[in-house]
Amino acid sequence: MTTIAGIAHRDFIVLGSDQRCSTNNDMLPFIHAPKIEQVGPVWMAAAGSLVAIDRVRQSIRRYVEGQELYKKDSLKQIATTASQYVRSFLNTEKKNENPCDFILAHPYDGVVLTYWDGAVAQVVEVEPFAIGSGAAYALGAMYSCQREWECYKEKWDGSDFEHEKLKVMVCSGIAAACKYDLNSGGVCQLQLIDRKGYKSL
Repeated sequence: MTTIAGIAHRDFIVLGSDQRCSTNNDMLPFIHAPKIEQVGPVWMAAAGSLVAIDRVRQSIRRYVEGQELYKKDSLKQIATTASQYVRSFLNTEKKNENPCDFILAHPYDGVVLTYWDGAVAQVVEVEPFAIGSGAAYALGAMYSCQREWECYKEKWDGSDFEHEKLKVMVCSGIAAACKYDLNSGGVCQLQLIDRKGYKSL
């Protein structure tokens, strides 16, 4: 499995993931792969079977290509469409695969979580979120960091307090998952997405 975590701020989104790879429940310790990717105007990160993840990617591309421009507030619709497409494909093909959990992010529309059972949830601003086998560890670490940073805020001298705080919180979450979840590991991938574009952290 994997761990993907993040926090959505009103002006930007920080996403993080581990980079451990596995196949058929066997870990590939020497192979690391980035799990956060851009698909058209949307950022995607997923945890689950590779077949399901590839179908999510295809569905997003089809949806986006059908529109001349990205329409605001369409992130939840894209997520719902992708989830239905994946579940329909797996049922039709009788694949012995589980649909994946996935996260979609857009700098103007925030973050949407989509779970294997088809549930879709919009993320509340500045609330930590996580999916994957190490999600519980990541959330625990991020909430712990959140309390510490709130106490430290008044002493902060730097101008990019929110960037630094959320970066450290997400990184701490991924680090905790890599330490305690057997299916998470490798190097932490951090991505900052804002209205100017994106950059790796």
